[in-house]
Amino acid sequence: MTSQPIVPRYLDVAACAVYLGCTQDAVRHRVKRGQIPHRKLHGRVIFDREELDRYIARQPGLTAAEALKRSA
Repeated sequence: MTSQPIVPRYLDVAACAVYLGCTQDAVRHRVKRGQIPHRKLHGRVIFDREELDRYIARQPGLTAAEALKRSA
């Protein structure tokens, strides 16, 4: 039995950048401009992974299925 890695639901800026495949500066820029869903908790910016998934789905471009087909 192989164990699946645990992916936390709430991400900090660094984890969000990895999740989105961009830099931390890009994430901070999008937060500042209100372009990406986020929350502030005790003075820290956090991201709900489920909200990020919906944000990604609304962006123009390839769907996840289309991207997988092209990479195969």
